[in-house]
Amino acid sequence: MKNVCVENIFAFGGTNVLAVEWDVVLTNQGGKEFQNSGVTVITLDKGKVVEVRDYVFDHEQVKEAWGEK
Repeated sequence: MKNVCVENIFAFGGTNVLAVEWDVVLTNQGGKEFQNSGVTVITLDKGKVVEVRDYVFDHEQVKEAWGEK
C-alpha cells in the first residue's frame, strides 16, 4: 500500500469511504512476473463493507498474467 485516504476519519462504525493506492508484483503459473498499480475504493455502511471497487492501471498486464491474452 502506498496511500490510504478516509472520507470521514471520525466515523467509527458508521458510513465511510476508503481509498487505497497500491502496487503489486505477481507471478503467474508460468513463472512470468508482472507489476501493476491501482486504487481500491471500499464503501462501509455501519462499519461493514458493502462495496469494493478495484481500478487497475494496466489491465492488459492483468489479462496476460491470467492467461487471457
